[in-house]
Amino acid sequence: GVTHVFGIMGHPIIELSLSLQGVGIQYVGFRNEQAASYAAQAWGYLT
Repeated sequence: GVTHVFGIMGHPIIELSLSLQGVGIQYVGFRNEQAASYAAQAWGYLT
């Protein structure tokens, strides 16, 4: 199952991240999409 979601931080994302945390999924926020995609790719390789 999904345990982590990688994305950008910002006001429109707050409700999404809180909803994800409410069901046990960790939202990992970054400053830009490129950093989030690199982290998601690394997470996929390592897990």
